[in-house]
Amino acid sequence: MLGVMHLDPVQLMSFLDSTDAGLLHVNAILRDPARSDSEFRKKLDGLFRELHAIKGEASAVNLMSAAQRVHALEDMVSELKKRTGLSGNDFLPILLKLDELMAHLRSVREARDAVGDVTGRSARCRRKHAGAHRNGSLRRAAARPWRAKSPGP
Repeated sequence: MLGVMHLDPVQLMSFLDSTDAGLLHVNAILRDPARSDSEFRKKLDGLFRELHAIKGEASAVNLMSAAQRVHALEDMVSELKKRTGLSGNDFLPILLKLDELMAHLRSVREARDAVGDVTGRSARCRRKHAGAHRNGSLRRAAARPWRAKSPGP
């Protein structure tokens, strides 16, 4: 997760937002009932297209952990394309991997939010202490023991 710190925050958040939309579409494809072989093939094609787009976006923002997970999903879809006589049960492993991907992306978002919170606090702290330094109160503040502020109610 430390790699998240080195990613452009605007690009990362844009990727996460568009990926959320893409994964909603993947879920919709998976929920869409299919009975015939042609319907299952259509489902596989839609899944592959959407997953491929997500993988490309993950690679573009250099989030390789997500790109690798999506690639594994693409491989699963490709394997299903080779099979004959598909059923809905054949898609269950994809659902499990998709759940893992979504959990990973949630943790990336949480890590990014935490990094943003820390950098936001440090920027506020620098601005606050820059003013304190100008009026001489920084020396007085430095002489006091440091205490973390408790979070608000």
